[in-house]
Amino acid sequence: MIRIREVKISIENDNKDFILKKISKLLRREIKKYIINKKSIDARDKNNIMYIYELLIEIEDENKLLKNIKSKNISKYIENKYTFNITGTKKLNNRPIIIGSGPAGIFTAYMLSEKGYNPLILERGEKIEDRVKTVESFFETNKLNPESNIQFGEGGAGTFSDGKLNTLT
Repeated sequence: MIRIREVKISIENDNKDFILKKISKLLRREIKKYIINKKSIDARDKNNIMYIYELLIEIEDENKLLKNIKSKNISKYIENKYTFNITGTKKLNNRPIIIGSGPAGIFTAYMLSEKGYNPLILERGEKIEDRVKTVESFFETNKLNPESNIQFGEGGAGTFSDGKLNTLT
C-alpha cells in the first residue's frame, strides 16, 4: 500500500468521489482502493476551512510509482501500531495518579484504562467552560490567573493552539 499525506479537500468537496478523482489525478493512475487513515481539519483560515487527509492507496504498479516519485508526502505504507505493554510484576495497591489533563495526561489515562486500571487525573486549572472565560478575561484585562490560564486547565496548553498537535506515533 501507498501512503499519501496532506491531501487537502475543501469542506464543499468532501465526498468519496471527489477524493478518488483527486488522488487519481495526483498519482496519474487508476486507484483500486483507498482507505482513510487520518482525517483532521485545518480551520486556521476561517474563510478556507479544509479537511486534511492521510490516505492508504492500492494501485497496480506500486513499486514503479514509488521508485519515480519525488514527493515527501507519498511513500510506502508501513503499519506502525502503538502497543502498550505492562512490564511491572508488582500488584498496584492504589490507583495510578496522572497529573494534568492535557493530551499526554488524557492519552495516559486512556491507555491505563484500556489495560484495566482506574487512573485518577488531577488538574490544577478550571474545566474548559470556565477556562475559556478566564483566558478571554486575560486578553481583555492582562490579569493573569496563575491557577487557570492558557497553560493550565482542562485540555492543557493545546486547547488554545491552532489544533495541529502531532505526536508522530
